Amino acid sequence: MTSWLQQLRRRLQDYPEGEHIAAAISRHFSEVRRLINSNRRIATMWHRAAGPALLRRLLYGEQAERSPLPIDGESASRYLDRCFTLLALQGSPRLRVSLERYRSIVATLLTGAAPDQMALRTLLHL
Repeated sequence: MTSWLQQLRRRLQDYPEGEHIAAAISRHFSEVRRLINSNRRIATMWHRAAGPALLRRLLYGEQAERSPLPIDGESASRYLDRCFTLLALQGSPRLRVSLERYRSIVATLLTGAAPDQMALRTLLHL
């Protein structure tokens, strides 16, 4: 069985800094999960953004649920942005640094169709 991290690395391998993004997600996964599970405001924003469904789509792409998300993409982006803001406020200094660097790209990967190489390069150089 393939681990979620191997699946994520495989999905991001062709993108600029894809390995670094996968490593940052892996490094902070437990902390973010703990914050979601222990902080009502963070959990609310995560679930309003359809976070679990977005994460499944990021990991499994076409193999993920084929049903539409329970929320439109624009609303999901707003809730996810609020969730990331709260994570930065409540998280460790290392998590804050990773959010500063990868927030836009992770949000794009979660809420949109997989962006093309040029879009990722643009986001990484903002």
